[in-house]
Amino acid sequence: MKEIKRAFATGRKRIGMPELRFHDLRHTVASWLLNEGYTLKMVQTILGGTQITTTARYAHLEKGATAEAMSRSLGKLARRRPDAAEKEEVRQKVKGIA
Repeated sequence: MKEIKRAFATGRKRIGMPELRFHDLRHTVASWLLNEGYTLKMVQTILGGTQITTTARYAHLEKGATAEAMSRSLGKLARRRPDAAEKEEVRQKVKGIA
């Protein structure tokens, strides 16, 4: 463990960020994952967390990614046109209800 700490300290100094902590990297990775659309549960698993409440601290980062994912999905649905078989299936269901 001492070797890891020493290497991390050396790396921080080399990049000019001596105040950087391991936790900062954890937060960055969580941010990236959430912005890519991963769920909190997935991020918890990837980061090795045991409590979802701890991972939920990053939830505020998820909102933009969620909105973007919804927008992409809705855009795909809006561009998709049902084929003849799907239209007929809907007609039959409607007849069954009426």
